[in-house]
Amino acid sequence: MSSGAHVLVVDDDAQVRRFLAGELAECGYVVTECKDGATALAATKAQAVDCAVVDVNLAGENGVELLRGLHAVQTDLQVVMITGERSVEVAVSAMKSGAFDYLTKPLDTERLTVAVRNATAVVEKEREIRRLREAVRDSCGFRAVLGTSPSLRRAVGLAERVAASDVPVLLTGESGTGKEVIAQAVHASSRRASGPFVAINCAAIPSELAESELFGHEAGSFTGALGRRAGRFEEAHGGTLFLDEIEAMPSAIQAKVLRALQDRAVTRVGGSKSTPADARIVAATNRSLEKMIGEGRFRDDLFFRIAVVSIQLPPLRERMEDVPLLAEHFLREAAERGGHAIRGWSAEAMQSLLRYAWPGNVRELRNVSVYASLVCDAETILPCHLPDRLVQASGTPGEAVGPRLEDAVEALERWLISDALRRFGGVQARAAEFLGTTKRILNYKISKYGLGRDREASRAGGGDGGGDGGGDPESKEPPCVAADPPGAPGETSGGPEGP
Repeated sequence: MSSGAHVLVVDDDAQVRRFLAGELAECGYVVTECKDGATALAATKAQAVDCAVVDVNLAGENGVELLRGLHAVQTDLQVVMITGERSVEVAVSAMKSGAFDYLTKPLDTERLTVAVRNATAVVEKEREIRRLREAVRDSCGFRAVLGTSPSLRRAVGLAERVAASDVPVLLTGESGTGKEVIAQAVHASSRRASGPFVAINCAAIPSELAESELFGHEAGSFTGALGRRAGRFEEAHGGTLFLDEIEAMPSAIQAKVLRALQDRAVTRVGGSKSTPADARIVAATNRSLEKMIGEGRFRDDLFFRIAVVSIQLPPLRERMEDVPLLAEHFLREAAERGGHAIRGWSAEAMQSLLRYAWPGNVRELRNVSVYASLVCDAETILPCHLPDRLVQASGTPGEAVGPRLEDAVEALERWLISDALRRFGGVQARAAEFLGTTKRILNYKISKYGLGRDREASRAGGGDGGGDGGGDPESKEPPCVAADPPGAPGETSGGPEGP
């Protein structure tokens, strides 16, 4: 039996049409009968169709032309052609036009049902692949970046605008600000999204192995080279190559990287032939490359090649309004992974988070959230569940270690209101009573902080096309955030950027 796939039966002979529809309906398909091409095209435009069984010789129409018209309306639709003629030319024409199968009359009903079953299985597989790709794009693309601060949105907005192009991008900013996550989002939103995303930390490669790691080597080219090996440029062919901490790249290798970018090809160590290596470059650094150029430690021609678009990611201390959103997300993620029943952060713990300067940026906030989830023995995270450095920093307000008072107050107020709305299912009257304020004032604060938009966006799928990704605290599918992906420090190839 089928899973209720939708099949069109297109035949100008009413008797044949009813017979085919009956056979397919008995197999569990949802069948729509169409007497001509116009009816079939209208049905395809009205709703999704998995398969169409089309007679080649419709009255006054060409079934092969109809096949092309159906594909123009719905590209993933599979078509099974039937005919009373045993013409090789017609069969070849139908298959060249994209027919899934070609059956001749008198029809073998078993062969018909097998053809339709195979056709609908292909459609379902293609749609599942498309759904998975969309899920990956949503989880790693710009819509999933968590944070509403203007400085972050400016950086993400610029990255989003240039993602569709093929130009190199240079991401700058302190360690832990999320450069690899943005690089992955650029890749996921580009025309190369179906290609590989290859990441390499230039600081983690010994200088004597850098050339082999980047460009590959031939067997016997040096001691220990027992076989041929492709380098990272080759691995990234057709996709994106992320060069993290590019400032650590040895000077001798910089010239060869420049040549590889210009030629879109590489020559392996010990080899004589060039190999295609067409990869888009996204580089990242936490240093000033312009200063290094002045010191003679970085090539200016390579800089101009990789910095066609330069994007500065702000440190967390400059976007403290995002701390509550990030902390809620990281805590929920850690609690779910560890199976801990933790409701959230207490107001006192959140105050500690907002008074801290976060020298390790978003990466440090995530690690603190994981730590708190592991040591917490209550329903909410209390100050005693935080690392000592946070408690000590929050206990010395006279030191210039945290954000501006106004930013911290607004961030805490935003979090308290969001937490209350979540706690009472969005009922503003109960949330206002819980917070000790009036519904009118609460409504003003909700509008001021855009909390209503955040909740609507999360219900609609986790943010608008601009990549806001604010996310509802109750979302079962937490979005990606502008932080580095999990992994061991310093292992950018499959892990976060270096500390």
